[in-house]
Amino acid sequence: MRRHRILVVSLSGKRYVCDVGVRSESSRIPLELIEGLVQDDGISQYQYQKDPFYGWVLMQKENGKPWKPLLGSTEEEQIDADYVMPSFYCEKHPDSTFNKFMKISIFTPDSDLTIVHNTFKIYRHGRVEQRRELGTEEEAVELLQDTFGIDVPDSYHHFLEEKKGAGDDRR
Repeated sequence: MRRHRILVVSLSGKRYVCDVGVRSESSRIPLELIEGLVQDDGISQYQYQKDPFYGWVLMQKENGKPWKPLLGSTEEEQIDADYVMPSFYCEKHPDSTFNKFMKISIFTPDSDLTIVHNTFKIYRHGRVEQRRELGTEEEAVELLQDTFGIDVPDSYHHFLEEKKGAGDDRR
């Protein structure tokens, strides 16, 4: 099932993947779609590897860490309907890991600000510089407004408390 679309742009005979929607620490630059080429965005290194099943596998090497796979994508054509069920699963199914807790991220020129579950982190140069547990719904709402520019409607506030206590999954 496909649940993530990527944008491939052809320019001057080269193909680039322009995708900032993978994980919280993903590439800040378009990456050339070529096997084995190590590319650096100033924070982490990236390269694509070919896999017979997963197609193009984006690998990441954060500062001082080993290479890890982030995402696989194939080049076969898809239609909009191909994404309906995986998207529904991610949002609504009880076994989905995407609907258990709050997860949000935004890049700044030198850092990545994230909230996963009830933990706010500031990553700089591929490392956690600051970590803070959000103890109350009010803290979460204030952080969402002040740091991420998201106005949280009153009707949504209860969701933050429910999700904060849901499970111990802290990915």
